[in-house]
Amino acid sequence: MKIRDRSSLWLILGLVAAAAAGAWAGAGYLAAEDLRGRIRSQRSRLDEADKVRLEVLKMRRAGGTRPADSRQAAGDPVSFLTQTAQAAGISGTKLKGIVPLASTPREGLVEKGYSIELAGIDRKSLTTFLVEVETIRPSLRTRELRVRRFTPEGDIAGATAVIVYYEKKDEKAPR
Repeated sequence: MKIRDRSSLWLILGLVAAAAAGAWAGAGYLAAEDLRGRIRSQRSRLDEADKVRLEVLKMRRAGGTRPADSRQAAGDPVSFLTQTAQAAGISGTKLKGIVPLASTPREGLVEKGYSIELAGIDRKSLTTFLVEVETIRPSLRTRELRVRRFTPEGDIAGATAVIVYYEKKDEKAPR
């Protein structure tokens, strides 16, 4: 009888271990499926951001959206960026802020620029804004464009554009 009791005990322990392994595998499968879903959504966001970048490149190669306005091209960069954004249809709460970046020395030049926070805009407005900035003031360039979120309709819920320009390094300035 003792042998049967031990074999029954081992059988029960084996079934419990198999059930635990099955539950663990099921939890792992659910976690992997969740990861696959997040990867798919991230890929779709990246594809949408690439479409915006391609639109900017196409419009830039075509020569911009309108001829340069000499009055708008002169003056303070912040007011220029604000006016250009408004002309592209980005106004009010859509233009979250224009923040100056720290100057970065480069070989004989100093890189200066602005980080522009945008929210709740359509792709065409963003594309028009970036192209007009570079068309009206050729010294300004878009160094970086980060689209953080898209709405279900395909509009841009949040984005950051980094616009830079270069100035000659002042050799007389103390270090």
